[in-house]
Amino acid sequence: MSCPTSRQHTSWSGTSAEQRDQHRQRYVSSVLPQYCRLSATTGLVCHRDRRTAVDLFQGGVPLDAVEAAFRLETVRRSLRSPHAPPLQPIRSLRYFNPIINQVLTDPPDLGPLHYLSFKIESLADLRLGFPLRDPAF
Repeated sequence: MSCPTSRQHTSWSGTSAEQRDQHRQRYVSSVLPQYCRLSATTGLVCHRDRRTAVDLFQGGVPLDAVEAAFRLETVRRSLRSPHAPPLQPIRSLRYFNPIINQVLTDPPDLGPLHYLSFKIESLADLRLGFPLRDPAF
């Protein structure tokens, strides 16, 4: 799998293999639960999703860019015309690679994006009977 091409690479010089492994585990452990919580996904993680998260880490993709891509796609899907045919659930983290690339190439204004994604996810949770969440993603 090729990761998005325009990104800032993380320098690991002077970092032990053990430290890199810990950073990778934290990164993957942050990305996958956020991906599962998105209302547009199936809520499941497979080995390919874990591999994609590792590839994003190894490619130096900042966690903020992944989170922004999640928010951006959540907003886009939620603001579709009600007359448009329904979209299928997102079944793979790889679905977000072009969106991550877009975020890295042309970063969105995160203030409105955070607010809109929080509102949309909160409305989805209310429809499912879940309590309101804290706006911190």
